[in-house]
Amino acid sequence: MDINSVSNSIYSTDAYKTNAKSADKHEDAKKNDVGVVYEKSANKIDASLLIKQSKDQIDGRFSEMVRNMISEQRGAIDKYNQTITDILNGKKSLKEAAEEAAKEISEDGYWGVKQTSDRIFSFAKALTGGDSSKMPAMLDAFKKGYEEAAKAFGGELPEICQQTYDAVVKAFEDYSA
Repeated sequence: MDINSVSNSIYSTDAYKTNAKSADKHEDAKKNDVGVVYEKSANKIDASLLIKQSKDQIDGRFSEMVRNMISEQRGAIDKYNQTITDILNGKKSLKEAAEEAAKEISEDGYWGVKQTSDRIFSFAKALTGGDSSKMPAMLDAFKKGYEEAAKAFGGELPEICQQTYDAVVKAFEDYSA
């Protein structure tokens, strides 16, 4: 027996049960001379609720992604501070540590302002599917994620994170213009 046969028999059984119930109601209506019987569908889907839930999920995921990315950028600063400690304790040379730190948080480094802000903005743009009317919601979600990251680290983030915030807001503004 193939899957279509099973599906068709399930649908046929459901249809029979529904039709049998409807037939009984219609017979009752005929006996009572009521006329037409309206049955409201229990399976009606509220599209506006579904759309709102989807939007909330996207905004929530974007805010979470921003919070995580800013937190990781903040973590890079912590790593830098640990490297300073390693230098002071003789575990690393000053030259080695300086090269690592400079590379990671430089303007063009992975955790630098440019690459981090580009990743955040590109992700926001991708989430909208090219619908520019959704970009203000993405900006709000970014700001929310940034605020959550700031709270997680005691309310204030390092200057590089603040510069990243400014660069992301500017990217949104430039896109809107």
